[in-house]
Amino acid sequence: MSKLVPICCAIALILPMGFTAALPLEGNVPAIFGIGVAADSDRPQMVDSMPITYYYQYFTAGFDYGWGDWNSPEYAFADIWLGVGESNGWFPVITYYQVVPSDNSWMDPPTQQLTNTSNMANYYADFRALLDKIAAYDKPVIVHLEPDLLGYFEQWATASNPNDPDPTSIPVAVASSGYAGTSGYQNNARDFFRFLHHLRDTYAPKVILGWQASLWANGTDLIVNQGDPVVIANDIATFWGKFGVTPDVIFSEFSDRDSGFYQQQGKDRWWTDADFDRQRTFLSQFTTLVGKKAILWQIPIGNTWYRACNNTDHHYQDNRAEYFFESVLNGNGDMTHLQEYRDAGVVALLFGQGEARQTRYWDVVDSDFPALPDGVTNPAPINNVANKSGHDNTRTSLNADNDGGYLRAGITAYYQYGALPWSDSCNGTTVTITNQDLSGTVTCTATTSITAGPAVQVLPNANVNFHAPTIQLLPGFTTQTPTYFRAGQ
Repeated sequence: MSKLVPICCAIALILPMGFTAALPLEGNVPAIFGIGVAADSDRPQMVDSMPITYYYQYFTAGFDYGWGDWNSPEYAFADIWLGVGESNGWFPVITYYQVVPSDNSWMDPPTQQLTNTSNMANYYADFRALLDKIAAYDKPVIVHLEPDLLGYFEQWATASNPNDPDPTSIPVAVASSGYAGTSGYQNNARDFFRFLHHLRDTYAPKVILGWQASLWANGTDLIVNQGDPVVIANDIATFWGKFGVTPDVIFSEFSDRDSGFYQQQGKDRWWTDADFDRQRTFLSQFTTLVGKKAILWQIPIGNTWYRACNNTDHHYQDNRAEYFFESVLNGNGDMTHLQEYRDAGVVALLFGQGEARQTRYWDVVDSDFPALPDGVTNPAPINNVANKSGHDNTRTSLNADNDGGYLRAGITAYYQYGALPWSDSCNGTTVTITNQDLSGTVTCTATTSITAGPAVQVLPNANVNFHAPTIQLLPGFTTQTPTYFRAGQ
């Protein structure tokens, strides 16, 4: 694994006067390294018994016919979807994606959409409607605000001024929209985000707002172009620092397509260990600069092991899921890769398809209604040298899921072995230690209790001390000799 590069600088992100403090992530979401999936309100059964912490859903469709029209009465979809999560004990993550998928937005969003005053007035009204629904829900909800858009903003601003990209150079209708409360805001990208934060602070303070740190935002893709992860992180953080408001959580990505899908198009998008290392270096640098935790979102679902993944629509291969779960599934609950991402500032992994033809974790022929099983479970294995895995997909599928059941099995095993805590801090009121090797001198002190296990190993020559009124050593806690281990008050 590549060594993480030391932090070279700090960038202050200061809230302007008149803006309230945001709801912090810590203390308002489960304090574990959580796993989630895309799940809609019409088919919660697709999750079935799979244990998850988070579920997410796109609230999208652009300016003309948006999520507010999906159910009757208007905006009822939010009530329905939030209710499904509440009844199942899942924490809600809303991907609010209106601008980029709108008509012609990829061609020229600043002039085609973002400067259209009537469109933007409708946009603010839709966002306010969502905030009102969440306020009525009266529990914390993460809203992932306009993925891709900040990346485009940075590229457009850089094109205008390569030496000092400025979000105020990008025209966006804010005050000119005439929407209530916009008076005094400037018509640019900076004040667009400032006003959205103001609406959140005013109408739904339990919303945890997330911004997307796109790996291509500075014009050099971290993976495709093998960009310098520290340079990219610094560039994005510097640009974000010019908005005057900060997100409560960072979102970032791997890809919106399975690698096998790109392979069919003649493109090599298969990640190597060096690519995962590069991404972790970026995340470690960026989360430190911004001072916020990260959620990795829309992670491709395919795998290279099961026959169901034969590089056809809804069954494409990928290696991101197996990078995290193969060692967990192989019998010993090894969570090394998960821990490495956790230690780089990540608190959750959200798996889901970014396009209709990509692999899903349930059995479905497509995304239309009714969602029918596709009957592709154990086709003949394919000889896929391009995926760099060194093996064919010869495993018999575990079930009828489009990925052969791999993701469902991996997530289930992760929670069975014990979800990772946010950090390995050994001091606090209640300390839980799971899935790690203890070496050197380790002293853990808790005012209430310490729980160690499963999969905790005290390595030879370690000096480990636990101090707490209650100490519980679970099955799977082991010590090797020679070692010194003491547990007591």
